Order: sequence, then structure tokens, then C-alpha cells
Amino acid sequence: MSFGSTVVLDRATIAVERGGLTAVIGASGSGKSTLLRAIAGFADLTLGRVVLDGDDLTATAPEARPIASLFQTARLFPALNVRSNVSFGLRVRGASKEEQDLVADGLLARVGLPDFGNATVDNLSGGEQQRVALARALAFTPRLILMDEPFSAVDTPRRRELRSLVAELLEEHQMTSLLVTHDIADAKSLADRIAVIADGRVLQEGPLDEVLSNPSTPVVADLIRQ
Repeated sequence: MSFGSTVVLDRATIAVERGGLTAVIGASGSGKSTLLRAIAGFADLTLGRVVLDGDDLTATAPEARPIASLFQTARLFPALNVRSNVSFGLRVRGASKEEQDLVADGLLARVGLPDFGNATVDNLSGGEQQRVALARALAFTPRLILMDEPFSAVDTPRRRELRSLVAELLEEHQMTSLLVTHDIADAKSLADRIAVIADGRVLQEGPLDEVLSNPSTPVVADLIRQ
């Protein structure tokens, strides 16, 4: 994948097992966030394909892909209250108001915000906003969740708490997930597989324990032993 004459992803193949979580580890500028944008449909591939459960999504518009995203910042809609933010994906897919509210309130309770449905998002802390964003990502039952540094803007105690919550909910929903991070602690807490990327190339990919115990190159060793 190229931007002009600059190659940002070079034959970067990532496999994510159904119901599992693969973490993509790399330094800033390594191409990991671009990889997520390509999977979500926000960056066009010059070569290659995006395939999910056998369905080729390469030419599918971003809004039509059965994919949810969780970013470094929550990216909530300030004009909507918390409940409406969570149920937004259901609403655009034609769910009834009753179903929207039922799912949203259930997920808000699950992420520890049972009384926040009518709150405005501007009154939430950063950690609370990420909890709402997580509930929104799960609400329409996507087939894949993409997570781009979702814990980096949260303070350390809240970061550990949020990681534990994400792990619980992803396992509970048997959700297939791809996590991009520069923090190996995120991968150790959540992933069953890991891919190490540098300069747009996947240097090593495999089961988490295998890659951690047997890094293939000194670059990989440096990236996974931060």
C-alpha cells in the first residue's frame, strides 16, 4: 500500500482467528494504524484484499462493513446523550427504539455506567467516555472490532481497569478483534496472537507466548521487551 511514491504497507498480511484477538505491535510510524484504516475501509489498498469469514470486503464501503472501531479517543457524538451514542449503530441499521434502548441500557450496565443513559458526553471523564465507546462498538454485534491504542489516553490505574473490562466483554461476546498498540503490556493482557510490524512490514506473527519467547530478529526483541 502506497501514498504517492511512499510505501506504507509492504505485503503486510495479518490473520486473526475467529473469536480471538491479535495484537499488532510497532513503533509510531510503523504502519500499524494505516493497517487498521485499510481494514475498516478508510484507506484504499493498492494491492491485497480484506477478507472476513470468507467474505471479500475490499470493495465494500466503510459504513457497510460489519466492523466496529475503538480509537485512542472515544469519538462520541456530542449532540447525543450517552444512550443514543451507544445505540447509534443500531439506529442506522433500522432497529426499533425499544430494541435500541434495551441493548444500550444493558451494555451501559455491563460497562459500569448503568445510570448514565441520559448524561451528556461532555460531562464524562476520559475513562467513562471510553467505556461508552466500547458499549457502542459492541451494540450492533459486529463481526470484527478494530482497536487503535484504545487505552493510551487513560491514566495508569484506569488503563488496567479498562483493559480488564475489554478482555471480559470480548470473551463474553466471542468477539474477533484486532488491537494496534505500542505497549506490550496491552498485548500481554488481551492477545492470544501477536504481529510485530516495522517500516510497513510484518516481521513476525504467531501465538503470543511463542513470539515473546522466540523473537525472530533483534528488532522484534526490542519491540516486545519494552
